[in-house]
Amino acid sequence: MGTSGRGTQARGGYRVRPVRELMPDRGRAVGLLRPEPPFLIASTLLVPGYIDAQEVGHIAGFIASLNPEIPYSLLAFHPDYKMTDLAPTSWKQAEECFEAARQAGLKHVRVGNLHLLGLA
Repeated sequence: MGTSGRGTQARGGYRVRPVRELMPDRGRAVGLLRPEPPFLIASTLLVPGYIDAQEVGHIAGFIASLNPEIPYSLLAFHPDYKMTDLAPTSWKQAEECFEAARQAGLKHVRVGNLHLLGLA
């Protein structure tokens, strides 16, 4: 397998090419050819014992230093699969982390997975 300026050589001798090359009009129709950078959302999973308000404040401060308009989503955690020994995110932790992110200068902060906090 190798790469070239027009695609890559795939198994079986087929050449893989970007959609915008194969169907330039379709690429434009679905937004593949954008003049501006893609939309960005930063998110942090609020795992108790791993992430606290101080950590969120540092993360949010870094994001705000790039652009305070970047949306930041704080996601409530639910113990599942191989992390069943941890507690779910508490309402108190979510609220403290939300405040830390706002105080760090971010303008668009939200808490996701509200149903895990018993609020949805």
